[in-house]
Amino acid sequence: MTTGHYHCEVKIISRAAGHSCVAAAAYRARDKLCDERTGITHDYTPKKDIVHKEILAPEGAAEWVLDRGKLWNAVEKAEDISTRRAKAQLCREVIVSLPRDLSKDAQIKLVRHFVADQFVGKGMVADFSIHCPPARDGKPNPHAHILLTMRVLTPEGFGKKEREWNTALFTRDDMVKDKSKLRDLRETWQEYANKALSDAGSPIRVDHRSYADRGILAIPRPYLTKTAYHEYIRTGQETPCFVQWQKGCLAAQAQNISRNIDRTAQAHAHHARQVGGEELVKRRKKPVELPEHTQQPSRETHLPRHYGGVLNEPEREIDR
Repeated sequence: MTTGHYHCEVKIISRAAGHSCVAAAAYRARDKLCDERTGITHDYTPKKDIVHKEILAPEGAAEWVLDRGKLWNAVEKAEDISTRRAKAQLCREVIVSLPRDLSKDAQIKLVRHFVADQFVGKGMVADFSIHCPPARDGKPNPHAHILLTMRVLTPEGFGKKEREWNTALFTRDDMVKDKSKLRDLRETWQEYANKALSDAGSPIRVDHRSYADRGILAIPRPYLTKTAYHEYIRTGQETPCFVQWQKGCLAAQAQNISRNIDRTAQAHAHHARQVGGEELVKRRKKPVELPEHTQQPSRETHLPRHYGGVLNEPEREIDR
């Protein structure tokens, strides 16, 4: 079984960071939306990497909820009357990578099914968009942005914030110390993605666990921010952040090579000790006649000092 690329993260879009949910929705959907609060029109229609965009709402929701501009302007208005409007958390975003082995229709079906079950079924309004820009390796980079409302939807509009959703979708901005819910979400996305891959007849599978949890003795490469990457692509100049990332990649590669060498040496040493033990058993089966004045040799004198260039040390547990 081949392991494919996995990514699932949760973010908060808030005014404290200078964000607008109208601008965020326009960017994700590659749409043109006017922020009624600021009067600014955000136009991202020139971007051509959009594959699909769709709004899903709970059963019985009003028709205006399916209008992207009306939806997110209503979210902004709901925060204007709150006591913490200057630092208000506007919406939550879930970003997931999509398997390359799936067709576009299968990717859309996968995201729609996941969003409907995990978010809309709990009462959230979800606005998801699928992008497919080129990745750094030149291949497609299909991924989905899922914007989720944080307030209860009522016939009059948005009501109070639903705090139980914070525990269902842990993020760093939420004061929740138990991260198991985020792990549950990541594992759930893994199950949905692998089910879609299995239905498509693909041998690829994704795994949400880290190298350490999977028992892989490898050091992952450091993370390169999107800003630093695009700055390098745009200017061709290696910024300090980009240089630091290159150094980190080289260091991780060197440590992984060193670990592989160490594991190979330990395996050879373990094999050499096993061979040495087998030779010792064979020799003991043959009677050895020694002169009377010669003292019976100790166990250590039966063992040759080297086997294949490796010192025959006492048996010890191999660090795997």
